[in-house]
Amino acid sequence: MNTFEKGEAIRSTIQHLENEHQLIHEVLSKLKYAESAGLNNNIREMLLREFYKCIDFHFTSEENIMLIFDLEGYHEHKKEHDTLRYKLAELIGSFNTEEADLSELDVFTTNWLEEHNKNSDSKLAGRLKKKLH
Repeated sequence: MNTFEKGEAIRSTIQHLENEHQLIHEVLSKLKYAESAGLNNNIREMLLREFYKCIDFHFTSEENIMLIFDLEGYHEHKKEHDTLRYKLAELIGSFNTEEADLSELDVFTTNWLEEHNKNSDSKLAGRLKKKLH
């Protein structure tokens, strides 16, 4: 891969990750709407599945990017992802009844993602940008 192709790949990768972050927030918004509108449990269950899959897909994307571009910190970053995957699956598993309140999931996910984006993802973006030069 020549320098131009590598640069293009990195720029499109950074944009791709940003789009995934936006998608995660959009699915979380749909979940909040479903909760406030009192939509049935089947719809909420499908949205929770979609939410988990979006997070898992995004984390897998980041992990693959770190491997493809040989970025340092892969094992630590993956460990953080695995921790959230586990906690998220545990939280989602507790929402099997119609009476369950999604606010705990919302607060946990929002806080965790903001912290992860601010710390780990900003390092990832910085490492990618360094590869441009």
